[in-house]
Amino acid sequence: MHTALSDADARGSVRYVESEITPTTKAMITNDIAVHEGRQNITYSGGVQVYTLLVGGVAYLSGNQVGLIKYFGFPAAAARQVGSRWVSIPSSNRGYATVAAQATLSSAIAALAIPGHVSETAPTTVDGQQVIGIHGIVPIPGRPHTKVTATLYISRTSSPLPVGASYTYSTGGTSTTTLSDWGETVSLKPPTNTIPESQLKL
Repeated sequence: MHTALSDADARGSVRYVESEITPTTKAMITNDIAVHEGRQNITYSGGVQVYTLLVGGVAYLSGNQVGLIKYFGFPAAAARQVGSRWVSIPSSNRGYATVAAQATLSSAIAALAIPGHVSETAPTTVDGQQVIGIHGIVPIPGRPHTKVTATLYISRTSSPLPVGASYTYSTGGTSTTTLSDWGETVSLKPPTNTIPESQLKL
């Protein structure tokens, strides 16, 4: 597992898609991320559609009105103020770290690691590739009674890489992640239709 994650980090970028189903929500998250930049497209049940972009040391947020309110937590007045524009958050703002933590390669790889005791599954196939599963339990910070049963699937090649992962929550629900296009070119440009977060009525 550690070798695969180290090799993955050296690739510099990845595309991963996460599908989550819980007793109360359904979500689909598509990510193209590199070392210092990335983008996310997020769809949640209830009509939520939001987008994040990290480029040039600035984080950007956008989405529909229900997404701005329910996902990002904007007051209704601020959501109307944003409209269809992107909200820009400079690195000096404390909100920047929250976005950056979800849209960079290092954070994605760290989230794949399974701490503590792990075991190997029998060889299997994921996304058309021969893999070995690394199985273990992931605790949830701040929620000692909530744990996640996790399996990280690693390609059976001379240069192993993560191919996917599956998670089952003790509170109910599952999540599946596929990882592909390691080393892809992630070329992003800042949006032009922006409003600084400092101008919002939060």
